[in-house]
Formats: sequence, C-alpha cells, structure tokens
Amino acid sequence: MTGIQVGVKIKNSGNDELNNMIKLEALERYNQEAKPLQVNTVANLFQGRNTFLLAATGFGKSRITEIYLNMLPKDRHRSTLGVVVVLIPLDSLGSNQVDKKVVAGYTAINLTKANFTNEACLDIRDGVYNFVYLSPEMFLDNKTFSNIYFSPNFQSKLALVVVDEAHMIYLWGLVEGGQKNIKTMYCATPGFCSLGGQLLTKNNAPLLLMLATGRPGAIAKIKKNLKLLDTHIDILRSELTRPEIRII
Repeated sequence: MTGIQVGVKIKNSGNDELNNMIKLEALERYNQEAKPLQVNTVANLFQGRNTFLLAATGFGKSRITEIYLNMLPKDRHRSTLGVVVVLIPLDSLGSNQVDKKVVAGYTAINLTKANFTNEACLDIRDGVYNFVYLSPEMFLDNKTFSNIYFSPNFQSKLALVVVDEAHMIYLWGLVEGGQKNIKTMYCATPGFCSLGGQLLTKNNAPLLLMLATGRPGAIAKIKKNLKLLDTHIDILRSELTRPEIRII
C-alpha cells in the first residue's frame, strides 16, 4: 500500500537541486527565504526519512508541512492531493491551526467528538481535507477513525503524519512509578502503549515529530515509547532559544 508519491523531478534530484527547489517554493509562497533547518527538514521528508525536529517556538515549524505538501503532485485542477494527519495534545490547538490553514488556502478539520459525524468521516476518507487534526485518544481508540485511517482509499492519499508537541508522547503513554530513588516506567493508559505501532503502521508516508524543547533523556524516552531505533529516525536541531527575547 502506497500513498502520495513524490514527483519524478524531486525523486531524481540531487541534494543541492532539491534544496534549491525547496528554497524557491518557500520564497514564492511566503515572500521570505526559508531557514536552513526548514529546508533540511523538508528535504529529509522527501527522502522518506522519519524526522524528529527540535526547534524553538516561533521557528516556523508549521511552514515545513505546508512546503512539503505544496511540492507533492497535484490533480489536473492544480488542487493539493495529499493529506497531512496531525496529532495534537489539546482540541483548542487544533481549532487554532485549522483557522490558520484555512486563511492560508488549505482545507482543514479539527476532528473532535463534537463534529465526529458520518459526513465528516466520509470527507476525511475521500481526502477533502488537506490537514486533519485530532487527539491521540481519537487516533488510537476510535474504531471508526481507525477504519478510515487504514482504509486503502485514505492511505492512498496520506502524505505525512505529524506529532505536534511530541513531548506529550511521554505523558500520554508513560508515567513514573516506584520509590523515591527507584523510577520504573509503566503504561498510564493501555491504549497509548500502542501509539508507536499505529503511527508507524502506514504507507510510505514519513513521520514528523516536532518539539520546542527537549533534553536528551526525554528524547530517548520518546523514541523508546515509539519503538524507534536510531536508524529509523533522524534528529534535526535548531537553536532552542528565541534571540529576539532579552531579559533586561
């Protein structure tokens, strides 16, 4: 089962040529040069690599998914074909992101219990929305959504799976237990222990984890929870501070 395929021009391009195409796409869309790490992240995704991006708030992480999606093949009407699924920790964050995507010219839905209708499910399955935001609970525990997600129809449109605020993976799936000086890990919510397997059980669409801050220990625990070996994911880092902020 395969999803949206990278175009031949991108697939056959060398690193420098691909980077230049990404830079041009960003400049044309945002009238602003892309940051080197934005370019590197998009290029990594085009190479089919699962990617863990560590970048500060305000870095422009949302542009990465937009650039990637924009450069994928379009239909004969020049409409975007691919679907990006984004896991978010709070429904309010999804609503905010939907508003931004719609303003930017995309179709998007924040899937919650309130709007989980048969019509919404069919629209998601048929690729009506470029961006689908939902909670990990919905992603893991809702059988109807799981049936849609793993259906050949939807998988053929799946372009990218994103986990925003990836530190939440640790909180979703694991808690500390035991005595003061002896810490053991056990599953806080049984369903969340299968998060890694479900995230990686998909077509060839890459996985993008995004995090504003993260200590090496936390990153290692996230990778362990998702059962990701070092060979299965690349970690890309930016300066995790905002230079325009000063303490006076």
